[in-house]
Amino acid sequence: MKVHGNEQYFLLKKKNSETLFAAPAHGQVKRNRFTLIELLVVIAIIAVLAGMLLPALSSSREISRSASCVNNLKSMAQFDNLYSNDFNDWMTPAVSSKDTTLHFTSVIYQYYISKTSSKLSINKSGMKVAPVFACPSEVTPWGHYNDKEFAYTHYSRNYRTGVWNTDTIAADKVGIKRSKIARPVLFKVVFDSARLGSAVADYLQWAYGGARHKGGVVISHTTSEKQYRNGISNIGCADGHVESIKKPHVVLAKYNFSEGMFKQ
Repeated sequence: MKVHGNEQYFLLKKKNSETLFAAPAHGQVKRNRFTLIELLVVIAIIAVLAGMLLPALSSSREISRSASCVNNLKSMAQFDNLYSNDFNDWMTPAVSSKDTTLHFTSVIYQYYISKTSSKLSINKSGMKVAPVFACPSEVTPWGHYNDKEFAYTHYSRNYRTGVWNTDTIAADKVGIKRSKIARPVLFKVVFDSARLGSAVADYLQWAYGGARHKGGVVISHTTSEKQYRNGISNIGCADGHVESIKKPHVVLAKYNFSEGMFKQ
């Protein structure tokens, strides 16, 4: 037994008397502890790493949500094809009021999703039963536009795809047949919406405001609209492809909608 200061150590030996290690007396094991400064340094390093990783994770999630939005618009294009096949080449109307006023969401819901006469619920439950009409990147739910919520869907349908059986039909709002579209690759059908009170909108007037994806910033949120800037807007065309337009408020200012859109 050897004495070091006030501590006593027992020397443990093998049979060949080779010393393995020294252990404190009374079964006490000597431990090294972090100092306060060392702990603070570790915490600071973790905070810096988290700050570097979180934006990347957020960006990855938004890329995934935007891809889901694109898939929604492609699904609507498939429903459009089904409708045209079933109804003698007519495009799905933006609004139909033959029996009761139905926006395109309820028309598609009745014929191809629920296959009943039930009208799509204009509330949060509707988002659950028909998620194809709910944009994953939009945090404002369905509800009432007086509550600054989307009244029907997170998307808008171009009213030029047809308004059926209304009392007041403008010359540019009558129903159209798919075969009458001169250039389906250019014909805009449905797009990210900035309009809260309706599922129908003029493409040039409203498509610029729905740029909610990949960096879109809200610049206005009233009972009539929720507008974004500097992001990307997803826009479904009549041929089934989806365009993702960066800063549409700039791009659409130079867009001529009427040029070569309809056959005579």
